[in-house]
Parts: sequence; structure tokens; C-alpha cells
Amino acid sequence: MVKNIFLAEDTAVFHRHFSSDPIAVASVIEALTDQYQVFHLPVGAVSNIEIVLSEVINNINEYAYSGADNGPIEILAEKKASKVAFELVDCGTELPGGALPLGTQQVVKCDIEDLPEGGFGWSLIRQLSSDLEYIRRDGENHLSFVVTIDGSSPTNCLFPTLIFPGY
Repeated sequence: MVKNIFLAEDTAVFHRHFSSDPIAVASVIEALTDQYQVFHLPVGAVSNIEIVLSEVINNINEYAYSGADNGPIEILAEKKASKVAFELVDCGTELPGGALPLGTQQVVKCDIEDLPEGGFGWSLIRQLSSDLEYIRRDGENHLSFVVTIDGSSPTNCLFPTLIFPGY
């Protein structure tokens, strides 16, 4: 069940516990997409949030849980004024070295259909969010980040311009 708690006129919270299986993940992303109307988010912010969340949840599933479809994940999203703050918690494997990957931007010189699989996620996460933090506490991974929604986000998805400068 989606918890919709309005703390103040400019504050809203989305909180969900779910499994890392693809059906549960899709259900949560859909529920959060419905929540965007309540959060009154501009299209650019929605696109950025969807990209970041998809990358983060994919990383949790693929690396923290090694592709297992039954690992628990918790997501908390809080919209306050011009930002949406997120925290995701999982019980999977700790990030290598106990730290976030650098996520350096890759320069791609090939056609879209020839793109390599992987290597773009952390770069996208870092470019589309701020205040990215990771800690391991009591056997859990805690990842938090913020997406700005104050109108400075573009009205379209950033994905093509991040990977293909000048697109």
C-alpha cells in the first residue's frame, strides 16, 4: 500500500517496501509515477527521477542481490518545495570498497544500436541527482540522493544529451 502523507502544503511523502523481482519493481515505479501528480512535478524532473530510480534499482537487483528476485528494497521519497529527496535501502552485498562508484562519463563514438551494455548508470545517476550518499549500516545499504524540481530541470529527458553530446 502506498503511504501518502501530506506534512504541509509543499511537502509529500511516498514510502514503499517491495521485493527486487521485476513485477514488484514495475508496480512500485508505476505507483511512484502516479504520485508525481500529487507531487506536482514538471516533466523534466519526472524523466530525471525515472532514469535515476531505474538505474539505482537495477544496480540493487543486479549487484547487491546478484540478480536474485527476492531481495527486499525500501524506498522513501519526500517532496519538499523544489526538491525530491530519496532514500533506498536494501539488505544485499555492500558496494565494493564500501563507497559509491565514481561514475565517470563515457564518450561514445558509435551508433545507438552499437552501444555497449553497461557502464553508464552511475554517470547518469550522478549527473541527474545531487547530494548522493551511501552508507552501510546494520547489514543494510542506504543510498540517498536529491533531484531538483525547481524548473531548472529541462522539459525533456536528458539521456540522449548526456551520452551523445550535441545530440
